[in-house]
Amino acid sequence: MRRLLLCLTIFAATAFANTYYVAATGSDSNSGTETSPWLTIQHAADVAVAGDTIHVLPGTYTEQVTISHSGTSGSRIVFTSDTKWAALMRGTNVCRGAFFVSGSYVDIVGFDISNGAYTCTEVVGIMLGTFDRAIGNKIHDLPAECSSQGAAAIGTHANGYTDHDNEASFNVIDNIKVASTCTDHNHAQGIYFAVPNGKAFNNIVSNVTANCFSSWHSATNLVISGNTIMNCGGAGVSIGADGTTGANANSFVTDNISRNSPYGFAENGTVSGTRFNNNVIYADTTNFKLINGTQSGTVTADPQNVNYTGNAITGDYHLQSTSPAIDAGTSLGAPTTDIDGVLRNSTWDIGAYGFSATSTVPTSPTGLTAIAH
Repeated sequence: MRRLLLCLTIFAATAFANTYYVAATGSDSNSGTETSPWLTIQHAADVAVAGDTIHVLPGTYTEQVTISHSGTSGSRIVFTSDTKWAALMRGTNVCRGAFFVSGSYVDIVGFDISNGAYTCTEVVGIMLGTFDRAIGNKIHDLPAECSSQGAAAIGTHANGYTDHDNEASFNVIDNIKVASTCTDHNHAQGIYFAVPNGKAFNNIVSNVTANCFSSWHSATNLVISGNTIMNCGGAGVSIGADGTTGANANSFVTDNISRNSPYGFAENGTVSGTRFNNNVIYADTTNFKLINGTQSGTVTADPQNVNYTGNAITGDYHLQSTSPAIDAGTSLGAPTTDIDGVLRNSTWDIGAYGFSATSTVPTSPTGLTAIAH
């Protein structure tokens, strides 16, 4: 009987999952179907429940979307650009997230997010809650006024530092900055974790005023793996916590490429047990700034990308056949696919792209390999 009830519950959750559509030419009085789409993503967010998928059709959207509804671990709520990077989020006064997610088990997939004016003291492209994911987005040209808040392409809605378990993966990020006249509080980050158990993998990040990957407050037990990072104003990856809301312990930073930044990899604040394994460092002023973390398997050489431009969007960061990043990685914390969604082979390559990856996989991103502390 229990097995029957479980099967019926799973069937019911699947049977009542809905697919909705939003278009720049739609109306919120429509039914939300493909032929009768809604106008605003916010209306879809107010309707969506666990298991629902919202397709946002190509066009320009100037709204800030607040998502308070939650999915479940088996029935996530998904907001997806129907064509990759063709749904343009362009709210000039959108400050704390083109998508501000306070619900749980929500995915934001494939959007192009930008805000071209210095109108906010805090600018975030996507703000995540608990068990939320930002996947495959292009986030660029996010400027903030000079303040203690700064900017981030992807950040965490800390909620009193009770949120946790967020993921940023397969994203391309460039030009996250504060005003050029700012001499203090220049806190612009690429991907920022303020809460525990964050994962960031298969991202390409460039031209950020401060750290390209950063953590503080109650961040701990992070996994940052398989990313390509360049031209950061601070560190490629900075692991830290403030010691008041939490201490950062047992984070893994593996298989990343960092180049052309003041620091390749750094620790700050209250940290312990950080492992920086099998990363490539090239043309960083200082390779490591560690407190008590350890590093091993580091490669200090040109990673030989196919077309390095210093810009995550315009360059080609696949590896040339002679790259020292090939077969130089580790499986520790590594994603099972690369940014192209292709399976990584058992000899792990470093960076967002795997040179020797051969077998295609479904478009839905896969998780990380298990880690035992």
